Amino acid sequence: MLSLNANLVLAETPSLEQFAFNPTWLQLLKYEPDGDSYKSSVTTDAFFLSESGPHNPQDELAELYKAVFRQVTASPDEHGQCRFPARYLWLKKQLLFDDEPRVDCKAFREWVGVESGQPSSISLLFISGYLGNPSSYYGHLLLKVNRGGVGRLYKQRILFPG
Repeated sequence: MLSLNANLVLAETPSLEQFAFNPTWLQLLKYEPDGDSYKSSVTTDAFFLSESGPHNPQDELAELYKAVFRQVTASPDEHGQCRFPARYLWLKKQLLFDDEPRVDCKAFREWVGVESGQPSSISLLFISGYLGNPSSYYGHLLLKVNRGGVGRLYKQRILFPG
């Protein structure tokens, strides 16, 4: 198993460059081709670790790599592994490292439902739209995560706004 040390200079880690334009990485950050470069459709600064993240997949990947190996602070939910769990898991799978610090991502565990039990089912909710206007359906589709023991009004819902 390949193990990378966080103290390596990123320029000496060519494996990051080869993954920066991987289709999965580009999809995770909502990058789209923009001439001879890329641009993310996400405009929120908090979505990125790098200042050039909205238009530079390589810089964003390098910043994620650094963030994954940073020491855990007083607020572990702000750690790179907790803020961006899908990106972290993807990077870990690509680079096969296992020497990163272990972080207890409490907010993520709560969101996933580790604290309140495993989901028993998932419901797809379609709130009626106007048949004469198909675009009205995009704002009315939800996923509901059902867990036993949680009141009906407190079930987790995931909205797909149009």
